[in-house]
Amino acid sequence: MTAPLATIYNTSTPSSSLYIDSLTAAQVTNVIATEITFDAGVAPPSGGGIEARRSDGGWGPSGSGNLAGRFTTQTFTLPRLERVQNYYLRQYDGSSPAKYSRYSILLHVDYPL
Repeated sequence: MTAPLATIYNTSTPSSSLYIDSLTAAQVTNVIATEITFDAGVAPPSGGGIEARRSDGGWGPSGSGNLAGRFTTQTFTLPRLERVQNYYLRQYDGSSPAKYSRYSILLHVDYPL
């Protein structure tokens, strides 16, 4: 179980300081029968990376059944399990606890096997 954040919310600390930039330029760059290649659109933050999940939830190091992988490179490959495949991406930094991007990006593939 992840420990709660020790951040106190007040009017002098904007909530935007709790998040890093979202991956607005991420894209699928190649699809073959068994793999999908992704480009996050930016290099991961220093000490951080890109987290990929099969559904939009469960973000964080504790992991869950929907975790597809964590990557420290801008481009990476994930398995293609079905004709229609969805992956959600967020980036995280090297702080403790890690800050994640506020919004996920959905990358959807519908391509014959």
